[in-house]
Amino acid sequence: AGASMPEVSAAPSGEATSFYWHRAEWEENHYYQAALLEAPDRWLWDVLFAPEVKSYRIDVRALAPSPESSKLGVWLQGVSDFRANPDHHVRVSVNGTVVEELSWDGKQAKHLEVELAPGLLREGDNVLELENVGDTEASYSMVMLDRYAVEYPRVALAADGRLEGRWSASGAAELSGLAAGAHVLDVSGAEPRWLVDTELGADGVLRFRSESGRSYLAVSPDAVYHPTVTKPRASRLKNTRHRADYVLIAP
Repeated sequence: AGASMPEVSAAPSGEATSFYWHRAEWEENHYYQAALLEAPDRWLWDVLFAPEVKSYRIDVRALAPSPESSKLGVWLQGVSDFRANPDHHVRVSVNGTVVEELSWDGKQAKHLEVELAPGLLREGDNVLELENVGDTEASYSMVMLDRYAVEYPRVALAADGRLEGRWSASGAAELSGLAAGAHVLDVSGAEPRWLVDTELGADGVLRFRSESGRSYLAVSPDAVYHPTVTKPRASRLKNTRHRADYVLIAP
């Protein structure tokens, strides 16, 4: 009784588009902050206690030349709160270049989106640097990192039989690194659409019609995810030998 996925013809046409916008996101959950009642995410990654500078790795692969700017997103969380306003002053750098400075007050979350000029990101390892400057009138400043993400132009080359990203130009998308019978879906909206009439050339390049601003997922048959079905382990919670006063289920 489920809804059928709509099929859309995507026969390749128009000028070839050889790159797309790839989004990569990094997040680790090390600290659970139960006292941050208004925080959008209470599981946080790292602590910056001013004055302090910490560095994080941005891995960029198959970077494509483009005159358009890449994008960096950083999610931060204020933890300390004093009468001074603002409490926090954070400086953000990429590969040694300051790209943004922001100040805010109290236990508020702060999300920044900044454009990275062409050439600032490089192929391979890049460095994101966060500095809690510590120059406000607050007694001290404690800020935590939640996660960060980058979106950059990437050569349309599948990794491990999968490729997903956004196309900024309409035309004939050309994808390499996919096996025969690869599945292609439009995943732009809440309901994915199955693309048909795609073409795999003798050169091993998969071609289909891409539309500006839409996101696509392409997967080789051997890289399709498959569910694993197992029986649950028998519970021992009702064992009378436990003698527990209560059971707590926590994050």
